[in-house]
Amino acid sequence: MSFHVLSAGQGEMFDNIAEQEVPCIIFIKMDGCGPCNQLNGTWDELEGLMKQHPLQKHKFHLIKVNSKAKMKSPCTQGIRGYPTIRSVHKGKTHSEFKGERTTEELQKFIITSLKAIEKLNKLNTELTGMNSNNLMSGGRKKSKRRFR
Repeated sequence: MSFHVLSAGQGEMFDNIAEQEVPCIIFIKMDGCGPCNQLNGTWDELEGLMKQHPLQKHKFHLIKVNSKAKMKSPCTQGIRGYPTIRSVHKGKTHSEFKGERTTEELQKFIITSLKAIEKLNKLNTELTGMNSNNLMSGGRKKSKRRFR
């Protein structure tokens, strides 16, 4: 697990992190936004809690980024208000947080999001394996059953 706080001039760095295989939980805030300022303390507390959580052994990023950062990643498109919290995988938004802005609810969101992304990765790996096995056998499975 790693933590990043990115300022207005670090949009390119954000894009590089968000496009990786490693899942990200992002908090996009805007300067002068009252709710964003209130959530800052909660987010900092959340980072401390996640350092002690068993999930901290897994690879994921917790990112706080300023809305003025010139981000090009698709996961930052369609933001309707601030603060915005999203789970991101391979540059795409996986889910968006809609709950109460408490450390407990945010922690639940992180855990649920990471488990869902992990499950999706396993499924994609299985499907990829099935497709490559299917291609190797000519697209057809040979039946052991004989018809008369």
